[in-house]
Amino acid sequence: MGDGGIAVYDNGFYDAGVRSCAGLQADGVQGPCDDLGLGATIGPQNLPLSNSRFFQRPENIAQAPPIATRPDESPLLANPQPLQIDERVNVDGTFKTPGLRNIELTAPYFHNGGALTLRQVVDFYNRGGDFHNQNLDPDIQPLNLTTTEKSALVAFLKAFTDERVRYERAPFDHPELFLSNGAPLDNNSVFNDGSGRAVQSTKHIPAVGRGGRQVADSNFLDPPPILAVQPGSITFTAKLLNLGTLPGQALQITNQGGGTLSWSATNSKPWLSLSFASGTAPSSPVVSVNPVGLVVGIFTDTITITAPDCSPVTVPVTLNITLF
Repeated sequence: MGDGGIAVYDNGFYDAGVRSCAGLQADGVQGPCDDLGLGATIGPQNLPLSNSRFFQRPENIAQAPPIATRPDESPLLANPQPLQIDERVNVDGTFKTPGLRNIELTAPYFHNGGALTLRQVVDFYNRGGDFHNQNLDPDIQPLNLTTTEKSALVAFLKAFTDERVRYERAPFDHPELFLSNGAPLDNNSVFNDGSGRAVQSTKHIPAVGRGGRQVADSNFLDPPPILAVQPGSITFTAKLLNLGTLPGQALQITNQGGGTLSWSATNSKPWLSLSFASGTAPSSPVVSVNPVGLVVGIFTDTITITAPDCSPVTVPVTLNITLF
């Protein structure tokens, strides 16, 4: 676990550090937890949602199913130790981990909708989650991925999309549907239907034949493009007595949101140039400098990258010319 301990857990449920959860303490008191997830109980008898915790109850312990060999047990054991009534179980703050099929189409992500795009999901795992809980799964570690590796991973995840599902083609087509869609107005007031109940809204979903849609339905909230540029700054060094062509340095311009991102770049100094100054993300324009005609000193300029509906990103560029 995140604290180095060993625990039994419900298969498929993990604490990825999405929210803070201290878990059950050594004194048996539940620590502060934003969302217990599988560790919660239901009903007047406070029955646990977790199988592990359910079978730890005194009336159920004798029926507990066999469990896998623990890390501190010999793998040669024919019969691993059964679940113990006082054994640590990792269920507080854990949630079902879904499969990857069609994950591109299922935003927002995590149990609380905390990530809108796949790039945000990759960033989350790259930093090792947001909370280092005691029940944190041991596989949640900082990954130190580069921008290129993150983009490649997002592309890999999108490869799990079935185009028949995206366009609702057979066998994923459907008849005309009428779905309950809550009640008009808001959480504080609704329309009375005359019987003391709220008037219900209905969402109409037209039939889709086996040929599917011509245009795919938009994803959740149709996320806007998000401009990202790496590196955050660029430095060149040249020698006055040996001014020649300096190697260029590439900018990585990516879209961390949805849709299409068209960008353009500008700068003000004639000694600085880009191999191309506009395009569609992802792009890798090369930044070049021409020190000819300059003297010893430090020269600066700023590349400003803009895109519609995005905050501009600036990249400071420094050219340092020395005598030798």
